[in-house]
Amino acid sequence: GDVWSFDLKTRLWTLLMPDAPRSAKTSPGRRAGHVMTPVYSTQQGDPLGFVLYGGRFVDAGDGTGLSADAWFFDITQRSWRQLTLGSTQPPARKYCAEAHTYVGMPGGKAMLLGLIMGGTTTTPALSCTADAWAFTLDCAATTIYWTPLPNLSAPIYDSRAAADSRAVYSFGGHLCGLEKGQPFFYTNDVTKLPLKPYAQALASQGCHIDAKALLAAAPHSHGGASEEL
Repeated sequence: GDVWSFDLKTRLWTLLMPDAPRSAKTSPGRRAGHVMTPVYSTQQGDPLGFVLYGGRFVDAGDGTGLSADAWFFDITQRSWRQLTLGSTQPPARKYCAEAHTYVGMPGGKAMLLGLIMGGTTTTPALSCTADAWAFTLDCAATTIYWTPLPNLSAPIYDSRAAADSRAVYSFGGHLCGLEKGQPFFYTNDVTKLPLKPYAQALASQGCHIDAKALLAAAPHSHGGASEEL
């Protein structure tokens, strides 16, 4: 449950926050099979923190299970806060795919779009799911807003995904059963989903940050953020 940062210049690790139990309600606690999404500041485009979603928790006070909560870690304050739900949330899961991008908005702005796909909704036995979701945050990074995406072609876990400012791509993964004529439990399917309608569904809730500042701070990650959807 501890949080560390790695400095690429000094090549040194720094402890940002020590391990804290989930039962203390001050952190997500120890997790496995979760996903994390970076978040950038509203004006300078500098790293602000990251969102943690889902995973399996293990805690002396709470036992073990899967979680559907989302937390934000503020790297300046070195502290966690649980995000308030601004909409319906996805069911609890682990081993889902994660991708993220910043999509162009009017007025030279850009908005975070986090994405999760598939995973298993039970543990330790596997119950694969095909659902997929997109999320964004408010400018204070205190509230998370979700919107559902179309389902994947089959229930799957431990797949991988990547996104640009216009689409998200999913590849591979492990099927929980031999469905849709698949001869093997592993798949090499590649799928693409355009993001425009789902970004527009979240546009009124999400934080719109300066696209030029974002591109200056992270040009390799968000090269399409200046292109308005």
